[in-house]
Amino acid sequence: MSENRADPARLETTPFWWEGRRPYPVSPEIPDSDYDVIVVGGGYTGMAAARQLACAGVRVAVFEAEGLGEGASTRNGGMVSATLKWSPAELSRRTSPATARTIFDEAAGSVRHLEETIRDDGIECAYSRCGMYIAAHTPRHLAAMQAEQQALADFGIETRVLSPSEGRGELASDFYHGGKLIPFAGGLDPCALHYGLAHAAATAGAKLFDHTRVLALERVGGRWKVRTEHGDLRADNVIMATNGYSRAAPGPFARRLVPVRSYVIATEVLPRELVSRLIPRERMIQDSKNVLYYFRPSPDGRRIVFGGRASLGEIGLEKSASRLMKGLRAVFPDDMERVRPAYSWNGTVAFTFDRLPHMGVEDGLHYALGYCGQGVAMSTYLGDRVARAVLAPEETISVFQTLPFRGRLGYTGNPWMLPAVGFGLKLKDFADRHILRGIG
Repeated sequence: MSENRADPARLETTPFWWEGRRPYPVSPEIPDSDYDVIVVGGGYTGMAAARQLACAGVRVAVFEAEGLGEGASTRNGGMVSATLKWSPAELSRRTSPATARTIFDEAAGSVRHLEETIRDDGIECAYSRCGMYIAAHTPRHLAAMQAEQQALADFGIETRVLSPSEGRGELASDFYHGGKLIPFAGGLDPCALHYGLAHAAATAGAKLFDHTRVLALERVGGRWKVRTEHGDLRADNVIMATNGYSRAAPGPFARRLVPVRSYVIATEVLPRELVSRLIPRERMIQDSKNVLYYFRPSPDGRRIVFGGRASLGEIGLEKSASRLMKGLRAVFPDDMERVRPAYSWNGTVAFTFDRLPHMGVEDGLHYALGYCGQGVAMSTYLGDRVARAVLAPEETISVFQTLPFRGRLGYTGNPWMLPAVGFGLKLKDFADRHILRGIG
């Protein structure tokens, strides 16, 4: 990653990860109007699906409404983990113990699949299995981590719960109360990963088209008529890979997904010694709040990349940068007081109402969607899986295609309720830390 090219007097409002990115292998025009498979959405899911299909000799094209990778795939924190939004006990109650175990197994498999893809395709994306540290926001959260440790172990997930004093070996901060170490996790450059997947798909024969929005889908004579901004196409199959950007896409899925903005900053260039002292083992860091922070060293060790839900509504990037810097200074009050943000950006992730990813086929339309903010490994994995489901439609490829994928009565895809939800979650975080501390 480059030195700070940003003007030190102003805030850059493009992702830090875009510094030095390479030109994508975009097809210059649409020479054909007939494909075996058309993929709608050019993020991790779409590229992974196209890669798998092209390697199988399928005529496949990817259509992206904006620039390739300009959605959440190059705007995230680059954290690779198998974490889910449910504990083993909660998920067992909601599904069944056998289904819950399979879901956890596949989540872990998504990390292994990503590592294999990076290795097999020679993707240079600064990947390291450095581990993740989940910092406890309160002593109660630490106690919950301790109580859950054995259940995670029974599901094959290694964790180690650290006391507050032990936690300082992971994070030089008194803001948290110990935490949980997950060794089976890593970090990477998300833009470089996306480029590597796109390059692999194009090399295998996939056609990649940017700035070509898919406007409508219609089933005609057992095939799909795909209307785009640049003409009509035909395909035997269509894969929807639009995730957090599904409101602007055709199909029935927007009403089952809640798009949520995730805001991120990268600091100005810092002394390596400072970053190394604050995050000594170069882990990926999350905390246990409902409205969480996530942060990490940049791959070159010269910045801190710090993200979170600065707002569940729409706010400007200067305002989100100010809020996130306030959070970063709360975590490291002595060291970040005079540090400024150099980059501020956001991306849109998608949550499902059951807080689980989903893939499958509905009315002939294939999909892989809803990664709930944990999509670097899972979206790449389910992109591959949904492609395999197209190739073998009679087989059950993944547990995530067996789960009911539902919306909520009255919800149309417009997340009007998010500001109120965000206020309630922040209020709960405040109560957990300042009112309920030590109770229970």
